[in-house]
Amino acid sequence: MDGYGQLQTTKRLNPMQLLSDAFGQRRILRYIEGNNLIVNDPYLRQKVEISWSGRGYRWTSPGGDLCSGDPGHVADVVHQIIRQYAGIYLEDR
Repeated sequence: MDGYGQLQTTKRLNPMQLLSDAFGQRRILRYIEGNNLIVNDPYLRQKVEISWSGRGYRWTSPGGDLCSGDPGHVADVVHQIIRQYAGIYLEDR
């Protein structure tokens, strides 16, 4: 424990494994190849290759735009990629 009563962990979480697990919770097919996460599920209509920049996730949208995601908000990254690739657009009400 540190001086603030917080437990100190020496194990670092692998950001790509966290993202892979988040896709797994949505039952989306994926695998890790080298340093990239490949999401290859028929629901998304095409394969998505996601890389880790050291500070965040990076991928290319179906329209060819470079996208990025915050590792502190993995669920939001998964949701954004699903919306982009599956064509699901939720309207704010």
